Amino acid sequence: MVFVKNAVAGQVKTRLARHIGANNALKVYQGLLAHTQQVVQQSGVPTTVFYNNHIEQQPAWGKAQTALQQGHDLGQRMYNAFAQAFQGGAGQVCIIGSDCPGIAPQHITQAFQALQSHDLVLGPSQDGGYYLLGMRQPHKMLFQNIAWSTPQVRTQTLAAAQQAGLSVLELPVLNDVDTINDLPPNWQQLYL
Repeated sequence: MVFVKNAVAGQVKTRLARHIGANNALKVYQGLLAHTQQVVQQSGVPTTVFYNNHIEQQPAWGKAQTALQQGHDLGQRMYNAFAQAFQGGAGQVCIIGSDCPGIAPQHITQAFQALQSHDLVLGPSQDGGYYLLGMRQPHKMLFQNIAWSTPQVRTQTLAAAQQAGLSVLELPVLNDVDTINDLPPNWQQLYL
């Protein structure tokens, strides 16, 4: 599953936009989105793209299904997406966002391999969150009482997993792009 935002200037990468402007932040997001689309296609895993406002039909996603995110906060939206996937018959489910330039098909492959022997797989991001979360069944407690969009997300998620007795494998730490400090020095050549 991929969680994306509809690409509208002023509504994506808002923390980044404070430093580089809404239009440039939109271009960065579109570049990150294109990278995510490529990774998903190369991974070959059946995919559902969850949009935040309205469903867009984008050929770049290939054969991916589309859906709308449902819920009041990020945790509720992610849990509902997991629950929907498992109700649909999936045995293993991973979710990624669309703002991690370092994610590669091998991270997705490694996550699904880890789920053969672990209850949970987590791809930690440098900002204290995560870029990937995978599981073999829905665990609602992983999405409750989490301070979303803060540096505590990963720690709180791992604490909830430990309390539930879940075995966890962590993938390599990667960087999400949320602020100006997350961009590489050559970001203008990459995205503008």
